[in-house]
Amino acid sequence: MNSEMLIPIINNAALLLAVAVLYDVFFSNLKMNTRLKGAIAGIVVGLIGIALMLNPWGFAPGLFYDTRTILLSIVGLFFGFCPAVIGGLIVISYRIYLGGVGVIVGSMTTVSAVAIGLLWRQYNNRVQQLFGKFDLYALGILVHVVMLFCMLLLPWPYSLEVLKEISLPIMLIYPIGTVLLGSILKNQFTRKRTQESLKENEAKLQDFIDNVPVGMFRKTSDGKVTLANPEMARILGMSTPEQVISSLQDIREQLYVDPNRRDELISALKKNGYVKNFEFEALHTDGKHIWLLLNARTSGDTKDYNFEIDGFVLDITDRKRAEVELQETESKYHQAYNLLRGVLESPNDVVIFAIDKEYRYIAFNKRHQITMEQIWGVSIEVGVSMFSYIKDDADKEKAKLNFDRALAGEAFTLIEEYGDALLERRWYEDVYSPLKDGKGNVIGLTLFLTDITERKKAELALIEAKILAEESSRTKTEFIANMSHELRTPLNSVIGFSQVLLEGVFGDLNNKQKKYVFNILNSGNHLLDVINNILDISKIESGNMIFEPEKIDLHKTITDVILSMELMIMKKSIDFKFNNECKNVEIFADKLKLKQIMYNLLNNAVKFTPKNGKLWIDCKKKGDNIKISVSDSGIGIPANEQELIFDPFKQVSSSSNRAYGGTGLGLSIVKYYVKMHSGEIRVESEVGKGSTFTVTIPICPFENHSL
Repeated sequence: MNSEMLIPIINNAALLLAVAVLYDVFFSNLKMNTRLKGAIAGIVVGLIGIALMLNPWGFAPGLFYDTRTILLSIVGLFFGFCPAVIGGLIVISYRIYLGGVGVIVGSMTTVSAVAIGLLWRQYNNRVQQLFGKFDLYALGILVHVVMLFCMLLLPWPYSLEVLKEISLPIMLIYPIGTVLLGSILKNQFTRKRTQESLKENEAKLQDFIDNVPVGMFRKTSDGKVTLANPEMARILGMSTPEQVISSLQDIREQLYVDPNRRDELISALKKNGYVKNFEFEALHTDGKHIWLLLNARTSGDTKDYNFEIDGFVLDITDRKRAEVELQETESKYHQAYNLLRGVLESPNDVVIFAIDKEYRYIAFNKRHQITMEQIWGVSIEVGVSMFSYIKDDADKEKAKLNFDRALAGEAFTLIEEYGDALLERRWYEDVYSPLKDGKGNVIGLTLFLTDITERKKAELALIEAKILAEESSRTKTEFIANMSHELRTPLNSVIGFSQVLLEGVFGDLNNKQKKYVFNILNSGNHLLDVINNILDISKIESGNMIFEPEKIDLHKTITDVILSMELMIMKKSIDFKFNNECKNVEIFADKLKLKQIMYNLLNNAVKFTPKNGKLWIDCKKKGDNIKISVSDSGIGIPANEQELIFDPFKQVSSSSNRAYGGTGLGLSIVKYYVKMHSGEIRVESEVGKGSTFTVTIPICPFENHSL
């Protein structure tokens, strides 16, 4: 092996490596379609092969050697089928173009290099396991051993001479060239994969930073933001991270509601190098306050005046609000609980408890606890079903029915009777109310029970007393009716015979006899009036007074009463007037009772009016009513006794009034009769000046004809 042969081969190998480096620099980073890039790569490989053949080691005319086998085998290994085949075809075409004795050998050498490179690529994993880090050198050995075998295609014995001359340099240089070119491409591919992996990771990291629901930032210790992600911008109410960077130049004054918190943060970072879960109140761009949670770590030496801080923030405004609401709710709950406990324990005589939908106790007061112990002999507990304590099946069923009504949403009150362990029954007033949650769903019920046993006994006693009183009243009424009948019969005889004697049927009487007989007649008539009034009161109280309304002439009815009283009025020289604005009015009334009303009022007015006094009657129509007033200039009635005079047997309590006599029944009868006409009566009076009694009755009273 001489230097004339070795140097051209080394130069050719150097050219191959140089071109490979240039390819790595200018071509490998092109962005284009994969198939198109493979075709172009094949063309470039072919051109490189031509370039190598233009600078060969010439062994003999038409027979020369270069490093195209290294190129094509490596291309087959690293670039695959398309670039290797296209490059190989271009190289073969050019070799055929050059011609010479080595055309067939050169073409076969090219084909074998491409084929071995592609097979090596196909079985690369097995080759790696077999040869390890010497796989490229093994490839170079194999390709060029095959190349030497191809030399046998030269004419014989010329081929042996060629093999003798080229075997050593080929096997010495070409496998090394294969290793060098393969290493360059392997490094290129490794670097490319690393770059792509880095770009992919950077893209993923950037995507993570852009989409993570956490605000991320980098800022300087003097308060200037240098990096921010979109979430950080969103939290602060800004559009883009760039806006955050350009806007926040001094976050102590621009961001912190309390700038002292910023100072606390910097102090903690200088001391520890990091902070965790640092909470502070910040200013949103809309002027509202928000709460942020910050975690940060320093970058660089904190002893320097200005150092960088990396961190992330979370918007915890909703959590803070929830915490405040929770605190307020807990405060309200404690207040409500204390109030409830106060309500539960305050009424000593009221049983209070609440149960859930499973009839289990939620709460109860001390009184209920004592009551259950007294009635059933049990000690109750919260969370235990009330029915487990009630031993009487009937009481249990009754309680369940009432509980289910309340649990269905109904509020109601019942009077109920329950027994106890001694079989003593007690009465309770029970107020049932559904217990609802904040959404209005029924979750249980509350029950307030008041022991009304004593009240019930009192009510029963009152009922018994009422029955007894009614029985006594009936007995009294029957007695009065019987006695009145017994009194009327002889009284009518006395009155009748007195009238006969005064008329002189049995002869004339002297003045003294007439005086006595007249006194008998007046006393008899007075007694008869008393008996009639008592009978009327008895009928009224017993409900047996009959109301018989009819159409009547109001003017004529009142005039008839006035005529019956005319003699008494004249006897006392009373100035009497009847002011009637209802002369042609007919009303629907009980004629006899209306006359009795007018007679009693007029009789009282005459009785209590002194001689030469005044008395007048006013009758007016007011809408659908008739208003009748009887006024006098009599002695009057004290204001404190004006209501009492309408009660039976009640009279004005004055010694001077006793001189006028009377039973105290007249006005009470008037009041009853006025009510029977669906009317009302009122009195206006002043002592020493007189009284006015006003009766108002409808022209057509209601249809209820009994009191």
